[in-house]
Amino acid sequence: MSGFDRVADVYDATRSLKPRVMSKVVEGILEFIDGSTMVDFGVGTGRFAAPLAGAGIEVTGLDISELMIRQAREKGVTNLLLSSAESTPFRPRSFDYAMVVHFVHLLRDWRAVIGEISRVTKKGLVTVVEDPRGSHNRDLYVRLREKRGFKMLGLRLGERDLIEKVKPAIQEKLVEYKEVFDPSSLLDEYASKLH
Repeated sequence: MSGFDRVADVYDATRSLKPRVMSKVVEGILEFIDGSTMVDFGVGTGRFAAPLAGAGIEVTGLDISELMIRQAREKGVTNLLLSSAESTPFRPRSFDYAMVVHFVHLLRDWRAVIGEISRVTKKGLVTVVEDPRGSHNRDLYVRLREKRGFKMLGLRLGERDLIEKVKPAIQEKLVEYKEVFDPSSLLDEYASKLH
């Protein structure tokens, strides 16, 4: 059983973008990949794969959590595989693009996964990177974790660290937004250990 099985039912509520932002991000991805095939590493509940597949993109998703894959299937994602990201059964250059969203901070061996992404794709990697201005709740969370002796498994700040380690050939801003939130709701999420 994957550790994400226990949060599959609440994952979207704790990690999704607001609907208008999600719509803009998906539109931007669709325009960028222009009808290509895609593999979604760490597909999770299919929150990105489902709207992309619904728009006609051939998306294959892989994840290590059976319950997350079940959620993705319920959203209409049909090409799903229970698999580790470090070693996939795909042939070289099977897909035009790969996608990772809020995923690489979970990886012990992120280099192996980036190697696997490079092996199975023809054109490159698509990801969503939050670029915070001012304070950012995830940065605070990481600092507090580390202060208490709990190091992050993979890249400390996930996709933001990845673009520093592996310089992108193309970096395109899809959407810019500000989010206002009630800090008490965030504290409640952290207290319930859903992050």
